[in-house]
This record gives sequence, C-alpha cells and structure tokens, in this order.
Amino acid sequence: MSRFRYGRITTPIGYSLRFKWAGVALARAWAVFSAHPRGPSTTFGGPPPHGFAIGRMGRLHFSSPLSQSDGGVRPEAGRGPHGSAVRNGRQSHIKSARISLVIVALGVSLAACGHSDATHFFTLDPIAPAQPVATAWVGPPIRLRRVTIPPALDRVELVRETAPGEVKISDFEHWAAPLGQTAVQVLAQDLAARLPAGALIPPAAPLPTGGVDVDVDILAFNVADGQAVMQASWSEISRLSPPPNANRPAPAPPSSTRLVQLTAPVDASGGLAEAQGLSRLLGQLADRIAADAASPR
Repeated sequence: MSRFRYGRITTPIGYSLRFKWAGVALARAWAVFSAHPRGPSTTFGGPPPHGFAIGRMGRLHFSSPLSQSDGGVRPEAGRGPHGSAVRNGRQSHIKSARISLVIVALGVSLAACGHSDATHFFTLDPIAPAQPVATAWVGPPIRLRRVTIPPALDRVELVRETAPGEVKISDFEHWAAPLGQTAVQVLAQDLAARLPAGALIPPAAPLPTGGVDVDVDILAFNVADGQAVMQASWSEISRLSPPPNANRPAPAPPSSTRLVQLTAPVDASGGLAEAQGLSRLLGQLADRIAADAASPR
C-alpha cells in the first residue's frame, strides 16, 4: 500500500524470489543426468558406447573407448542405423544437459537476489505564509519566470553532500518529478499565497507593461544536523513601455539582484528531511520576494 506523508510516496517495487526455484532447476538437471543410459539400453540396441562427465567450466566431455569387440571403430562413426541412433541420442543429451545447467545457474543467481529495497519518492509542498497577506498592494505585477537548480542536485535521485567536494547519490530515494519544474510550481504557489489576487502573473502568461520578471537561482542546498541550508539569489527585471520611435532601440530594462542565505530546522531524516527542508526554504524565499516586490520603487 502506498502512503503519502510530508511529501513522500512509498511504493514497494522489491520482489522476493524463493529458493524453491533453484530447487526445481536442480531437480530438472538431476532428472536429465539420471536418465542418461549407464547400462544396457533397449533404445540403442546394446550397451552404450560412450559415457559423459562434467569437466572444467561446466563442459560435458563424452568418451567412447575402443575395444576389440567393436573392431576399434567407434559406433557413431558407423554408417548403419545403430551409429545414427547413438549420434542422435548423444546430441539430445548434450542439449538437455546444457539447458539444465543454464536453468540451474539462473535459478541459483535469482534466488541469491533475495529481496530488493523499496524505492521512496518525494515531492515538495507549498508552505503557508507566516504573516497575513497585505491588503494594500503598491507593487507592480510580478511573474516567476524560472528557477534554476545546481546540476549536481537537479537529477532523479536525491543527492546529499557528505563532505566538502563529496556527495552521495541515493539509489532508493527519488524525486517524483524533475526538481527544477517542481521548484517553479511550488514557489509560484508560495508567492500566490503571499500576494493579493492579480499580483502574480502565471509563468506562461504575457507580462504587462510595468510588470516585473523574477528569475531565481538556487546556488546551494544541503541538510545536515537537523538544519536545512540554502543559498539563493533572485533578479527582478522590469518591463518598460516600448519607445515611441520604432527606429530607436529600446533601453535595457532595469534589474536588481538579491542574494540571501536561509536556514530552516527539519524534524525528519533521510530523503524526507531534504524534501521538508527545501519546501520550508522555498517558503522563506517567497516571503523575501513578496516583501521586496511590495516595497516602493
């Protein structure tokens, strides 16, 4: 049963292979080897002219000793039906024995796999604002255009920094969706909860004249000793009205950049701590962006 808590979805994908499959394969191999003729055979019309043994690397070695009774000629070299039956019988046993050995090896290797750990999937959650939304809005409309994540963190697996210059990639803890896209969605929800209606422009909507584009760069993020730490910056780029003379180039839009370092406590461990910490830090970042956008220009 899957469960969702604090942004975690647990989905068991491990499987358990019983050792009985290896036993079935071994029994199959034993039956094939036991069925090989060791004495008089009515199928071949007499005692078998050959035997077999398992040599190095699991290969089957067949021998057919010469004797005076057969005149020093191997039965399989004969031209009669007896030699043909021997050859066919030998080829059949070789094929069956090889197939059985492959089944045995496969069954033992699969049984040794045992049980695989379950993979846990995590996501980010919007955080409610610490203060109520201001009713008097004097700032321009803003549009969250993008959120960039460090390449080392923007991957399916969760990544933890274990030492300076060293990270650990988790094989069984994954983000449920691309982290960069999830961060844009959650930060937009955080800003919408902190700005009055109509102040936040959807990312895909055109920005009106006088509006401000916001680009966010997450420079570093890590969780250690119950603390989540994030270093981030955001740039505000204003859209000016087009110049009256189309022959004149438009001036560069004014922009400003802010750099902050934020911390938040986490009360979880593992991948859940990273999802919880990043969610809370994005909420704090939304507080800063909303406060800065509402300030007089």
